[in-house]
Amino acid sequence: MEQEIQDIKKQILKITSSELTEQTEEDLINILNNLLEKKITFEILKKTKLGLSINKLRKSTNEKVQKSSLQVFQRLKDIFKEHKKQNSPKPKRKKLPQQKNNTKTDPEGKKKNKKKNSKTTEKKQVKSMPSLGDKVRDNVRKQFFQDLLPFYESVENPPSTIQEIVKEIEQTLYKKFKGTTKLYKKKFRTLSFHFANEKQYQLKLSVIQGKLTPFKLCEMNNKDFMTEDQLQEHEKFIEEGKFRSTGRVIQARESQLKCFRCKQRKCQYVEYQSRSADEPMTVLVSCLNCGNHWKM
Repeated sequence: MEQEIQDIKKQILKITSSELTEQTEEDLINILNNLLEKKITFEILKKTKLGLSINKLRKSTNEKVQKSSLQVFQRLKDIFKEHKKQNSPKPKRKKLPQQKNNTKTDPEGKKKNKKKNSKTTEKKQVKSMPSLGDKVRDNVRKQFFQDLLPFYESVENPPSTIQEIVKEIEQTLYKKFKGTTKLYKKKFRTLSFHFANEKQYQLKLSVIQGKLTPFKLCEMNNKDFMTEDQLQEHEKFIEEGKFRSTGRVIQARESQLKCFRCKQRKCQYVEYQSRSADEPMTVLVSCLNCGNHWKM
């Protein structure tokens, strides 16, 4: 059987090495239909590497060839799944240690156990978000939940539950960008980055205490997210450019420079001579919209 499959594979490679004609197209479809009737094992698949040849035929521009190759490929896939299922080791069940019941001798212990159980159920309820049935939105809510939960647990008497906070932020994002668009996902990544950042203490506190509304949060740009240290570095960068230049900051026209991060053309730049006199001047550009800066 192995040699027979090898021969079939060679026939397929020979036909596909040149352009298909009506005759070669029929031959190729007949070969694929014959493969469906063959009793192929996983070992034969592994040795002959037939799957690679069939996978290339799936991308064929010929509809008939593509349809037949898909059927064969699905059968090969089923063979692989069956082999994996048969050889996968069964998980071993761990034996739980038996607990001694001291309810007769210690009636107070029963009350303590009840209190512990109630606490564990409360924690389990906190560490979950209801599903919307939309994978993208569910994943966004889950990530916001995981980012904010450690900080939320350290705040005393928050006005809203963590579920309500996450729900409002995600709903505002969804309404602002009119669905799970690219801008929706981009803003989600920005917010998730800052929520996970340990230095953003004040931002997370304002969100949980309700001082920073979800609407304002979604309207913030990169400069608004900067901490005091980051703002000082940004201003220092601009001042350094002014100092090195002739003392004149040039406001770029809208058609001149474009920020590669936010794609806006609201930029300013300074020029200074950092190299020898016969070399061109270095240009220090700063985006007024998102705070991005770079050299040219």
